[in-house]
Amino acid sequence: MARPQPSVPLSEAVDEFLQWMELDRHRIAGTVAGYRDELARFQEFVDEHGQGDPAVATVDRDLFRAYQRSVARPTTGSAGDRRPLAPTTRKRCLIALRSFLRFAQREEWLAHDLGPVSRKLS
Repeated sequence: MARPQPSVPLSEAVDEFLQWMELDRHRIAGTVAGYRDELARFQEFVDEHGQGDPAVATVDRDLFRAYQRSVARPTTGSAGDRRPLAPTTRKRCLIALRSFLRFAQREEWLAHDLGPVSRKLS
């Protein structure tokens, strides 16, 4: 495997991924906006865990699994009640992140293979 590029900040990598989706993959604006929202959710999770705007190379299986657990936990709704995200919402969160991680691997921003984490959902 090739050596990863110098540390690319997560926010910059996400922006590049979204541009790639729009310009190279010809995804419609709604799809790109949905991915932007889901990746912003991941970036908020990273920020809440004291990572600031880390380099993409620091994203590892443990961080992904922690995020996966966080989207499965109940959240506070608008009425103050606690309920989990809908299964389709959780799946959409993870699809966006997995797509981004595959892109990051192709760009050689990750020094390691995240294995099943970055593979297609079954």
